[in-house]
Amino acid sequence: MPDTDIFMLQLGTINNESDCSTDGYSDYTNISTFLTNNSSNDLTITTHFGNMYIKVWIDFNDNFVFEDDEFVVDNYLMASGQGGGDYTETMELVVPDGVNLGQHLMRVKANYSQTVPDDTCQGTQYGETEDYTVEIELHTDIDTKPFSNTDMIVSSFGNNQFEISLQSQEITETLIINLHNILGQN
Repeated sequence: MPDTDIFMLQLGTINNESDCSTDGYSDYTNISTFLTNNSSNDLTITTHFGNMYIKVWIDFNDNFVFEDDEFVVDNYLMASGQGGGDYTETMELVVPDGVNLGQHLMRVKANYSQTVPDDTCQGTQYGETEDYTVEIELHTDIDTKPFSNTDMIVSSFGNNQFEISLQSQEITETLIINLHNILGQN
């Protein structure tokens, strides 16, 4: 069987080209990127063989068990029905809202001609598993609002009581502001 490896993986600032490991597993946890919760991200993968299924998990609860609710790509089929060659495809990797912020382990698993098992530790005959690190940040949506000529005033009244006012000529609709502490709590 020819190389059924993940030759290249791009996600955020991750841009990793590699050869297939001898045991089918590669630890790239020293390579990381930032993603935001409640976001859709482009994951681009190149393989040297078609008919490859790709599954991706992020261990949001950091228990080192990749559970069903931690799939962020679920058995995407690359180059359906194709044999040897170079195949590059971009798939959607969705980070849901409400996940734990911070640094997490991401596992990417490829399997030739069969779907990737739900158990990330279950071996496959042809394929590869790669681990990376992702840092989940809070999605603020601030880039989509025009804040160039605004004045935001935060007044503290003690006992964790605050008043926030925003003066703007550019924003005419209702603006909802979520305030979070350094732990990411709303």
